[in-house]
Amino acid sequence: MVRIIIFSILFVFNTQAFADDDLFKSLSKESDNYVLDHDLLQQLKKPMQHGQFEEAKSFGRSLAFSQQQNFSPIKDELEINSDIHYEVLISDEMGLENIRAILSQIASSGYPVTFYIKGMLPTEKTLNDVFKRSFSYVQGIEPIPSLQLDPNRFENVSSVPFTRMIKGDNLLLSVHGVINPRWLNEQYDSGKRGYQEKQGETFPVTEISPTVVAMERAKSLDAESIIARAKDNYWRKIEFEYVPNAYKTQQRTFIPEIIIPSSITTPDGKVVAAAGKTLNLLETIPFTRQLIVFDATDPRQIEFVKNIEDHRSANTVLISTKFNRERKWEAINDVEAELQNSVYQLNNDLIKGFDIQVVPCIITADNDNKFFSIQEFDVRDLNEHHK
Repeated sequence: MVRIIIFSILFVFNTQAFADDDLFKSLSKESDNYVLDHDLLQQLKKPMQHGQFEEAKSFGRSLAFSQQQNFSPIKDELEINSDIHYEVLISDEMGLENIRAILSQIASSGYPVTFYIKGMLPTEKTLNDVFKRSFSYVQGIEPIPSLQLDPNRFENVSSVPFTRMIKGDNLLLSVHGVINPRWLNEQYDSGKRGYQEKQGETFPVTEISPTVVAMERAKSLDAESIIARAKDNYWRKIEFEYVPNAYKTQQRTFIPEIIIPSSITTPDGKVVAAAGKTLNLLETIPFTRQLIVFDATDPRQIEFVKNIEDHRSANTVLISTKFNRERKWEAINDVEAELQNSVYQLNNDLIKGFDIQVVPCIITADNDNKFFSIQEFDVRDLNEHHK
């Protein structure tokens, strides 16, 4: 059960844009074919009800959402460049046994690899169907592979496996038919760059983007009225979390400790954490991301983020307290275009989980000493920007 919850958190984080999109829900409901599974979404979004421990578990979920890599120690004793990561695009057409064998081998290799699927099979009607299929790929594999739903990664890619070798924001190598990171490293070390042509067997991508599915289903409906109503409802109902601006530049630490009220056990009765124990969540889930939290409606804070050297890095998560409600979707699109990275909306779980007090702030983890470093910036003086 614990594995199912962890995987659902890692996977659903990347489907959250679909899950929270009123337009998407309205289109699916009107068509009598739920693209989103209502019960699953309600379970994932159910409010915390049990005080401090539930809040702490919410923080744990937030950590899991943001954590892509969870690999065992390097077994082949290779010196792996921590700045380099790999993206592997896969499809159900590759076959369940083949996919599981690949995920199992890569997950235990120590290489920072994230696997991506495009979306829904023609036979699938809900995102819950996609979740169930994806869980069948990773079930029983240790450590849990990083598997994400991201149709955008498949732009101009019609066959898989397709692997990218990336350093920071720069694409070093890409190849069809090869998944082994060691092979890509060897090609790179030999001086090769860019696309390496097809090197092995490939399979067609049979999945369809969830957004495309919704749009296709909307063709037989009064799409214009549905779209207008959904968009209006979303921006009318959305609630932004208030976080004050920083009026002092400082650095502080936050230790994510909780006291466990009752013992946590595995299904076979093994005690994972005893009641009354103080637990530092960074001992359970190492955190390797950089969070930048800011107010996207403040031009000074936008400029501040742009001046952070690695703000476009795949390892950086940009989170805004709010967006311009009047400009609606254009506000989000403009901010993401200007910052050249996805921008997520701040929620209460993140505020509590990371002790966010003011914006803008930069949050990183010291996994050796088990605390978060929180840098807070007064952006009234642009010369004091963190670079």
